[in-house]
Amino acid sequence: EGLGAGSSSWAALGADAPIVRRPCEDGGHVSASLTHSCALTSTGGLLCWGQNLEGQTDVPPGHTWVQVSAGVAHTCGVTAERTLECWGGKHKWTPVSHHEAELPAGELWEKVSAGHAFSCALTMSHHLYCWGYGSEMGGDRPPHGLLFRTVSVGEAHACGITREGAAVCWGDNGKGE
Repeated sequence: EGLGAGSSSWAALGADAPIVRRPCEDGGHVSASLTHSCALTSTGGLLCWGQNLEGQTDVPPGHTWVQVSAGVAHTCGVTAERTLECWGGKHKWTPVSHHEAELPAGELWEKVSAGHAFSCALTMSHHLYCWGYGSEMGGDRPPHGLLFRTVSVGEAHACGITREGAAVCWGDNGKGE
């Protein structure tokens, strides 16, 4: 049962679409991207809806989720076991799993942010890792030696807040981002 109404590749959401409510109280979280959205339920379930041409709404089964981030053609989430999972994307620049990104094995993950064509994730020890198709603009290369509290990924740039509270951005700055 999805949100909105439509075919398996699109769920029609708009002014005439029925409003569908899901249990997301008690710390629920929602993430909206260009063509799809995801929400955590109050029991750690994950619901995704919208365009699914590249598998970005095909949530991996068998997990309890604590955080989700919808990218353009992929989605990433952090499980209750603090593993990092990414899915969707038929292009090599969008990782289907974090193992393709050469991320360190055995890390415990706190947060993830999925962007246009790259993603960044924070470990529980505040180390930041980025991967994907951002190398031409530097978006997937965060500053070295900094520890972060949070991160947010855009189309070709990213910004984070360091543990000391400083805002730091990197990547494409063609439009003053």
